Amino acid sequence: TGSNASEKAQLKNQVQKIQGSILSDPGLMMDIQNIIKDEEVQALLSNPKLLDDVMSYDQEKIRKNDDIQNLMQNPKIQDLMNKIQQNLPAEE
Repeated sequence: TGSNASEKAQLKNQVQKIQGSILSDPGLMMDIQNIIKDEEVQALLSNPKLLDDVMSYDQEKIRKNDDIQNLMQNPKIQDLMNKIQQNLPAEE
């Protein structure tokens, strides 16, 4: 549907802004590298369906993916998400 395509485009744009913010912050990059070493995080990220759902930019698929939900419950990921949110430029 047209609105679904629009939602995906909007989400993709938001993701690109977040990526730019993360890449420009050496502290966040270090945090990400440390989190990736976590065995629980590695196990969750090794599921190809997780990556497929994320890369689909389909909010419903992402929301319903159990591995993504588990990842979001990880305290290290929650801490990282808070840091990323604090680092984002204010919406215009």
